[in-house]
Amino acid sequence: MRDSKKTTAAPSRAENAQALCSLLSYTFSNIIEVRLGQAKERLRAREFGKAIDACSAVIESPLSSGEQRKGAHLVRGKALFALGEFSAAALDFYKVLKADHSHSEAYGYILQIQADTGLPLTK
Repeated sequence: MRDSKKTTAAPSRAENAQALCSLLSYTFSNIIEVRLGQAKERLRAREFGKAIDACSAVIESPLSSGEQRKGAHLVRGKALFALGEFSAAALDFYKVLKADHSHSEAYGYILQIQADTGLPLTK
């Protein structure tokens, strides 16, 4: 009886590099998601400075996706709003709207800022 083992060729360097890049991309994306989750937790705990710092890290990371940056701008805007830093909060909410023109929560905050402060609704 013959041994019917199939031999397969080892992956090429290019295949190994591609697999490593995919793994790293997945890992970094998860790290960014964890950081954004921490920012949301800090916001709920009313630790606004920590929430702002976590969001800024997500926004400034070249590894963040557009969706992750949008979420970080929203959370940072809420933290700034809670601190009464309305101009800075409005800038973050405008960045959310730039990414998603129909984001009702960002619009709501901008309208509230305008009503409370008289700031114009333009950027």
